[in-house]
Amino acid sequence: MTTIRYNNADKIWEDVGEREPNNKTDIQLPNFLIEKLDKVKVDVKNDMDVTAICVGGVGTGKSTLMRLCCRYVSDEKFNPREHIIQDVDDIKAVMKNAKPGDAILIDESSGIFGSADTLTKKTKYANLVLDVCRQKNLFIALAAPYFHRLGSSVAIDRSKFLLRVYLHKKTGKRGHMAYYSEKRKEQLYHFSKKNMGSIKGVKPNWRGNFGDDITHKELYKKVKDQTLNKVLDSLNGPDELKVKVPTPTEIKKEYRDKLIASNMDTPAKELAAMLCINERTVYRIKKDIQEQLSARLPYDPSITESPKLISDTHAQYINTYPESENLSKPTERHGDIKVRTI
Repeated sequence: MTTIRYNNADKIWEDVGEREPNNKTDIQLPNFLIEKLDKVKVDVKNDMDVTAICVGGVGTGKSTLMRLCCRYVSDEKFNPREHIIQDVDDIKAVMKNAKPGDAILIDESSGIFGSADTLTKKTKYANLVLDVCRQKNLFIALAAPYFHRLGSSVAIDRSKFLLRVYLHKKTGKRGHMAYYSEKRKEQLYHFSKKNMGSIKGVKPNWRGNFGDDITHKELYKKVKDQTLNKVLDSLNGPDELKVKVPTPTEIKKEYRDKLIASNMDTPAKELAAMLCINERTVYRIKKDIQEQLSARLPYDPSITESPKLISDTHAQYINTYPESENLSKPTERHGDIKVRTI
């Protein structure tokens, strides 16, 4: 593992020796990976683009390693806020603003390029963008938990090499990686597809260690927090924008209570017959209404009024009639509630 540092004045990476980094911007990568990334930089300058994949379990450091690669290839122009794609919705903005030579990190790529979702609209869009973005001359780094769950177009056709990160068996520490060339990457993909994700059938070309990304660590955490909030709100939108939809049972109960509240002088027997409920229920509801009124609780229109609009959300209008009209009306059904004339 070699420690390197970017010299802004001379626009080059300098080898600071195989020692612990003493600068926040230092990068630690194995020599063979640095050589591979140097070839990537040459390809990008020659009007090409290069896609690489990094896989590994949760917390093994795949995003960290790919951020280090992005920093090296882009000569420290990589910025997590501008160059990370966390969802299909981010692709358009990031790709439009990307400049030749930039490095783009597509985090949690299995959710975008998953083999099980190849026919979905979003996955088709993502694959199409990946196919036609060559003129941008980018280094595109894909980080995903499982290699065999990626679509073959990305895992085999579009990517140049594969990196796999893992934890040390004895210490459980991060920072260990394996490199697979384009040929071995394809062999591993077919093997893992046939063997439920196993990776033991194909040996890597090299193994090595990598350091931590201290420079963008906190900023990356903030980006991840934003992504988490976005995922949590993705089902029905943000909590503050959600409107609670009343259930049919709640609508029936609201109608029943309002009808009783507007006819407090009507005998319980008549109200019970009108609403098809027992008299004890009517007495209980009347008692609750009287207790709230006697306690002078805040104004509650559901108890002191009988408005025609039961629920603004559903816009369901239920007509309630004065006591004199109730006695003259024929038997009717309001929704699922039977109202019987006495």
